[in-house]
Amino acid sequence: GARRRWGGDGFTACVADPGLVDTAINREWPAALRGLYLAVARVTGLLTASSTGAAAVLHACFDEEATYVYGARGVRVQPSDTD
Repeated sequence: GARRRWGGDGFTACVADPGLVDTAINREWPAALRGLYLAVARVTGLLTASSTGAAAVLHACFDEEATYVYGARGVRVQPSDTD
């Protein structure tokens, strides 16, 4: 993986996935589809504010122990072994 390949050079790879963030990225979707998406995401509690999603990404950037950060709360997840 990236840590083994570049770890000796001081390079660290980290993945940040803030989950479903309430932005206008899907503004081009048909109104009915966008409305359904937002309704389901809100009811299930999966939709987070853009500032919360950004905080998760910043957490991944500045937490030296992070390799994979998921969700609005910045939960550390151990990535799957791909080697």
